[in-house]
Amino acid sequence: MIRPTVVRLRRTLATTPAILAALLLGCQDSPPLSPDDGGATVDAAAARVKGKIAFASASDIHVMNTDGTGATRLTTSAQEDNPDLSPSGRRITFVSRRDGNSEIYAINADGTGEVRLTINSTLDDTPAWSASGKQIAFAREVASGNYEIWVMNADGSGARQLTTSPGFDYEPAWSPDGKRIAFTSTRDGGAPEIYVMNTDGTNPVRLTNNVYWDQEPAWSPDGSLIAFETERDLQPEIYVMRPDGTNPINLTNHSSADYTPTWSPDRRQPRIAFMSDRDSDFEIYVMNADGSGVSQLTVNSSVDDSWPDWGK
Repeated sequence: MIRPTVVRLRRTLATTPAILAALLLGCQDSPPLSPDDGGATVDAAAARVKGKIAFASASDIHVMNTDGTGATRLTTSAQEDNPDLSPSGRRITFVSRRDGNSEIYAINADGTGEVRLTINSTLDDTPAWSASGKQIAFAREVASGNYEIWVMNADGSGARQLTTSPGFDYEPAWSPDGKRIAFTSTRDGGAPEIYVMNTDGTNPVRLTNNVYWDQEPAWSPDGSLIAFETERDLQPEIYVMRPDGTNPINLTNHSSADYTPTWSPDRRQPRIAFMSDRDSDFEIYVMNADGSGVSQLTVNSSVDDSWPDWGK
């Protein structure tokens, strides 16, 4: 199985002629109420998931401890994926298809306070919180075969378009200093590559250049590295590179498919969680920042566990 967004985007990319040929910054505790609460009232002691991992399982959103214990299901519609924890750890955005197409929702980390943030006749996908918790970047289908990066306030208001390209711009990832957004794009007519731009959409710079897929950028909390998934070795692997695209290093080097890297907030002992099908179905794994010490967090042979996002 290929992870959900890859399925959706590859299906559309296949019909597009151009495609037919980021050490870690510790996060400080947030006050009981912050911009990423989206206006909701939250019991911080009960709802906080800092130090936990959000993920999708059986197409619902879950959270668990960083050792894989204490998994808790937050949604029940079986049509969700792509969770992203807010900087305070009290809110989670995610993508849901419960209303007939992909829309972005937010929920408190205890499963309460669910709200729909986008209402759009086309597809909204891959939400990502800004470091301040005041904004959410996401991908929106603006025309058939054309996704662009948009940004909105944490409550869903004020949506505006950042990119304008003929292909697919998706999977935005904010830098920790809030000044740049890394993203995946097919704007140069080949396979998806990783780019970085200012948060107003200006000065886009291409970081990777391969005939195979490079995607899913994830900044280390101090902004010194970007982890990403690539198929340059003819299979999906997790790499890291510098924010200028130099010094790419293969961390996983495994015969199975490895996707969706997400960094821990511990700057002294950095780790990366990711999803892999190395035990025949997709599970959540964790490794050191140099690729060593791989361990499996979830064991769920009946369904796929995917889309990890480490609490910040």
